[in-house]
Parts: sequence; C-alpha cells; structure tokens
Amino acid sequence: VPAAFDLKTGEELYYQLAASGKTGGAFTCSNEKVFFNHHRERMTYMYDSQTGNKLKSDAGEYPVIDGNNIYFSGKKVTASLLDGKNKLETLWKSDYSAANDLIKAGNCLYAADSLGITAIKISDNKPSKIWSIPTEQNIQRLVAANGKLIAVSDAGDLLVYGNTPVNKVAVVENSPGKVTFKSSAADNIIAATSVTSGYSVVFGTKDLDLIKGLLTKTSLTIIAYEKDPARVSY
Repeated sequence: VPAAFDLKTGEELYYQLAASGKTGGAFTCSNEKVFFNHHRERMTYMYDSQTGNKLKSDAGEYPVIDGNNIYFSGKKVTASLLDGKNKLETLWKSDYSAANDLIKAGNCLYAADSLGITAIKISDNKPSKIWSIPTEQNIQRLVAANGKLIAVSDAGDLLVYGNTPVNKVAVVENSPGKVTFKSSAADNIIAATSVTSGYSVVFGTKDLDLIKGLLTKTSLTIIAYEKDPARVSY
C-alpha cells in the first residue's frame, strides 16, 4: 500500500502496511476521499484517503476516477457513485470489455481488451457504444491527448487514432541500427574477478572511466589513492 505525506511539509501522515495485510502494488489512484490500490491481478482494495484505513476489499478492477464517479475496468465495465459515507453505489453495469485497460477523456470512456478498442459515451450517467475497432495486436495501454487516442500493444507497437478518416494509414518502421559494444577496463575487471560487491582499491585516478565503470556497474565501495593534492582537492 502507498504511504501518505503532507504535500507542503513532506511529513509522513500514515503507512498502513501491516494493517493492510502487507498487500498492495504499484497501481494507485485517488480523489480527496478514497484511494484504490492494487491487490491481486487487476483487482483493487479501497482505502480512506485521510486515514489510510481499508474500506472495502475487492472493490473492482483498476478504476478510473472522475470526481465521485468511479468507473471500473474488467470483462464488464461498471460505474459506481461514491456517496457521503464513502460507500459505493452501483450506477450501471455494461457488457463492454475493458479487460486490459480503461481511460476517460471528455465524456467518453475508452476500453481495451485482446480483441480491440471500444469507445463508450457517458450521457445522463448511462453508457452507449459509439464505435468498436478490432485490432490484430493485443492492446495493453491507452492514452488520449490532443484529440488523438494512442494504443500500446503488448509487442510495444503504437497505434494512433484520430477523428478524421485518412486515405492511407501511415506506418512508421524504425529498424534498429547495428549496435557495437566496446569492452572497458571496468568490464574486463568484473569479467575476470566476478566480484561486484565489497571493497575496491584503485591506485591513481587518471583513468576516470575505470572508476565510473566500477561505480555504475557494481556495488563496490571504492577507495581511490591519489598522490596529486590538486586532484584530491578537486
């Protein structure tokens, strides 16, 4: 679970790790009243934003928060209203799938699963499908910006959608150039000794690349001896 800190002072307000059963994960989203934190797979628990106390187990899969309206992803997108007592009141359930990702831009939800992307318009707290696009790629993430919808596949491909039809879809392919690697003195030492932790004594500091290589590629504590007082003072 996340810790909470005062935005102005940096003071820790709470960190309810043990009280939360030492569960949690990287995903967290919140408003001023509650926050949702990863539990297992895409399921979340709901917590009080002011105290960090858990309010509800298995609240729903990774949600999108819009004020007190909470939209849950999953095989069937659902919407709930967070009331004054921090209780979730179901507004509607749908058959639209957002098993991989769900975002909101404007008055629309965009849902992605292994079959494609679906745009869902929210009007009077009711959902209706605007369009659905099948994709050959398995879409894992969605981003909306500047009038465009960007989909990221599990292979790392980027698919960009707009509101105007085009005669021909642009395809950008970047072939990686040939990469060559030059073995450094630090690489040679690490390969020969297989030592990456402990202490290292370096006599002389003229070869700064050696010292930098050992610092960045190992966990060694490095002691460097240098005769030149000017270099030591520097």
